Amino acid sequence: MNNNIIISADCACDLPDDMIKKYSICTIPFYIMINDVRFQERTEIESGMLSDYFGNKDVRISSAPASVDEYKSYFSKLTKDKDVSVIHIAVSGRLSAACANALAAAREMENVYVIDSRLFSQGIGLLVMAAGELAMKGESFDTICSEIHKLRNKVNCSFAMKTTCHASANNRINQTASYLMDLFKIKPVIRIKHGELKIDGIYLGNINSYTKKYIKRLLKKEKKVSDEILFITISGCTEEYKQLIYNEATKYISWKKIYIQDVSAANFCNVGPESFGLMFYNK
Repeated sequence: MNNNIIISADCACDLPDDMIKKYSICTIPFYIMINDVRFQERTEIESGMLSDYFGNKDVRISSAPASVDEYKSYFSKLTKDKDVSVIHIAVSGRLSAACANALAAAREMENVYVIDSRLFSQGIGLLVMAAGELAMKGESFDTICSEIHKLRNKVNCSFAMKTTCHASANNRINQTASYLMDLFKIKPVIRIKHGELKIDGIYLGNINSYTKKYIKRLLKKEKKVSDEILFITISGCTEEYKQLIYNEATKYISWKKIYIQDVSAANFCNVGPESFGLMFYNK
């Protein structure tokens, strides 16, 4: 274990608590804005508490990262020991101000390095896990940073969403396209490409039908998919629907490890309820 390196991430990496503990990951929270009231993620609000607010036209919900000053305070605490270096893996700079804020804070510190993941949710989580594994093996600071830069281009990160209205309201998806899809009851799939959310597919039919089609399309080219690990990221789904997703995701690939995790409140604000994501490495 390289005790001189701390792996850090935005809490929107959506890693489960036991994994954060295993790799000694440090995280900084996002904030959830409900109308004009701000709540800190994890300590004051979680994704499961947001479901009742969606669908209420009188309620505005959005997420916001920590400020530059909050990142400075956070990094300062991590680097009290002058021999410690921090590798912070941030939400895509094209999706959130988190990366820019972290970079601004890190400029005033010699031993904090910020990596733009170009991803969100457990797409980031895959990189954080990889960094944790490398640190546990005693790899050097430069080796870990170099490897994460390579790996971020291999992560397949996509979400099947009931609607894009939440992402559109938070300026993540084109509003006109979102309106038309809702009007015609089209189920969208978004994928993160080059750090941005793009509509990657559209489906008609009931929720079970489009779920099966989406997963088949994503995983049928199994020779291009690494079977090492799959994250299934859930946003306000029933147990029955979770089981359907799991069954379909394991139909095409014999995964070595599968993790099913609820989405963070920050990501819930953008993908909304009855949505799910699949995150894995491409070969």
